[in-house]
Amino acid sequence: MCVAPDQRLKALEDLVYALKVMLENAKVVYWIDSGTLLGQYRARELVPWDYNADFGVTTRGMQYLRTTDKSKMEVPKGYELTVFNSSMYKIGDCSSAVPARFVDTKFGFYANLFEFQEFEG
Repeated sequence: MCVAPDQRLKALEDLVYALKVMLENAKVVYWIDSGTLLGQYRARELVPWDYNADFGVTTRGMQYLRTTDKSKMEVPKGYELTVFNSSMYKIGDCSSAVPARFVDTKFGFYANLFEFQEFEG
């Protein structure tokens, strides 16, 4: 599907907002990460040519995603959540390197969710 740059950016902003709301409703600790974080730091917005977003979540948050029934996660209409190594979700485009993915089912844009271990330092 061919998508105009402004349409792509709007769809990606909507995806980031939908994921933010879903994670906050589930009380999962998250933050923007990698290229998404860099774009926010440098330009105060999503990188205009980007096609995905990156989020970090704690191991506790990822475990919650793995073990919580999909219906309780309140995945917004038009989006799909896949979680690696979980019987609650169908096998999607995830792996141990990218343990969860939140996908816009209309355009195919997505957010990778990376797992980070907590430690006291």
